[in-house]
Amino acid sequence: MPNSADPTPSSAEPSSASPTAPSHRPVDTVMLFLDLVYVFAVAGISGLLRADGALGLLHGVIVLAVIYWLWCITSIQASMRDVTTNRNRLVVLALALVTLAVAITVPQAFGAHALAFAVACWAARGVLLVGMVGTSWRVFTPDLLGVVVTGPLLVAGALLGGGAQLGLWAAAALLELVSPSLQRRRMRDLRYDAENVVERFGLLVIVALGETVVGMGEPLSEADAVDWQQAVAVLAAFVLVGGLWWSYFHHSSGLVLRLLETAQTPSTSYARCSSTAIWC
Repeated sequence: MPNSADPTPSSAEPSSASPTAPSHRPVDTVMLFLDLVYVFAVAGISGLLRADGALGLLHGVIVLAVIYWLWCITSIQASMRDVTTNRNRLVVLALALVTLAVAITVPQAFGAHALAFAVACWAARGVLLVGMVGTSWRVFTPDLLGVVVTGPLLVAGALLGGGAQLGLWAAAALLELVSPSLQRRRMRDLRYDAENVVERFGLLVIVALGETVVGMGEPLSEADAVDWQQAVAVLAAFVLVGGLWWSYFHHSSGLVLRLLETAQTPSTSYARCSSTAIWC
């Protein structure tokens, strides 16, 4: 005969979500403003991809990893605190200004603007560490790593140029991507708002898709006449953009949230968050 006083099996099972996760805060508009700058930075990578064939592709991947990782650590830190305060909003605006410098230098990151790109990336990580992380010193180890290791590697590579630049920048990007897994024990108790991170990623995708729509429609809006080949090309591009929207927001956004919430450590969350950039 069942006893109603007995504990249910589910009560003894640990929750899949982090027990220390903070309550969800909607993404503040200042973070959306920052994302506009990030989309500008990512759009500039197309200039690298069009140059030097396979080498240009490698350059683009390295720069994308550096920029996207900065976005990741900013997103995690923003989810851990109230960014609607005057101080934190000013920090985000300062970060947006430095990221704008990063974006401007992206197309020539492996050329004339290499040093400017490296210094701007280093400065952005410094603003994040001192301005936002420093408000409570909940230091996520990759934040500190970006200031003391990644930044100097980028600057050294820019100063040396050539093959040394490629090697040092590739090492810097790889180190940032693997650092959460290497430091998983130290980060096990870190608090973060998984829903906030997923919401931010969705907003970044929306802004990027909107930029794509503008890019494919603007040339035709300025043309005197549109032939059928151009119309078909725009239609195909729109179908592709719509399919990208569908694949993430209709099909995968809930899955991404579940993956982040069930990650045992923030390092796993970062790996999963980074993987979404590849298949979205």
